[in-house]
Amino acid sequence: GSGGKRKHDDTTTSDASDNRRQCNKHQYEITCLNKTRFLNLDDCVRIDQVIKKSFEHEHLSPRNIAAVWTRLSRLIASSNHSQREYPTQQQHKELDRDLGILLTRTIDGLKWYGPVQLRQTSLSMAKIIK
Repeated sequence: GSGGKRKHDDTTTSDASDNRRQCNKHQYEITCLNKTRFLNLDDCVRIDQVIKKSFEHEHLSPRNIAAVWTRLSRLIASSNHSQREYPTQQQHKELDRDLGILLTRTIDGLKWYGPVQLRQTSLSMAKIIK
């Protein structure tokens, strides 16, 4: 008789609707949180700016670290060597130290990376090495 369709009682429908609303609310909160915690590096035009901004950021998630390595690889690949400003010896030491710290953080955090961040980070690092 019922044409293969099952009737749902009102409590099940109401519970499912409440769960869907809670899920949507949770997803919204995560989205808002990610927007405030996402590291925007679009305004960084030099390597030292990227590194400085990454060190100043409060939340270096796998997504943010992947973004840092991607931006670094793009800057290195697109740099015009004749117009590049070269760091002083002190700046070079600081840059070397900070890059070492960033690399250590990246390697130590690999176990927390999802497939997208792992692919993005490893590809960006390979481009830098190349």
